[in-house]
Amino acid sequence: MHHHSSWLQDLVHYGSASLVLDIYGMTRYSQLNSFPSQIRLLAYVFVSALLGIQAACSNNTIKANSNLSVTSARNEIIMHALSMLGTPYRYGGNDRQGFDCSGLVNYSYQNAGITIPRTTRLQFSASQTTHKKRLQPGDVVFFKLNGRGIDHVGIYLGDGDFIHAPSTGKQVQRSNLDKPYWRDRYYQGGSFL
Repeated sequence: MHHHSSWLQDLVHYGSASLVLDIYGMTRYSQLNSFPSQIRLLAYVFVSALLGIQAACSNNTIKANSNLSVTSARNEIIMHALSMLGTPYRYGGNDRQGFDCSGLVNYSYQNAGITIPRTTRLQFSASQTTHKKRLQPGDVVFFKLNGRGIDHVGIYLGDGDFIHAPSTGKQVQRSNLDKPYWRDRYYQGGSFL
């Protein structure tokens, strides 16, 4: 049985990772906001089920293999963040009614079982510095939008993309670090994992 749970664990682990990429691809190349509930439900249900099976199959192994548990956490953070695409910006917001930038990051981590500070500056102070070229999905990216200290944060998705709650009047959205606006204001990457 141990042999079976080992290959099943690997199957589910890599399956959940590839499903995240598949769903992320779907959200990138389709207009997610025109049918958010279907995609959100699909993403949440399937990835949650896969992660649940993975945990059930590998109670002891998951503790011994930190890489596996970190990958699962990264997947969960991304899925919770992506499920909030289209949610309105709300200053001080930290729930489905609306988010500010650090509220979205806090919400996504908290729902993945990871406690991090609430505000952008405290998140910056608490995170481990990560070079831009070494960013991994689930890491955080910090910006200086007004040139006066760290004042914006998002969650890195991969391929230069990140998800964030931009500003009043806008919605949670994906952007790219290579776009001139974000490239010029990028300050540093960080990791809590």
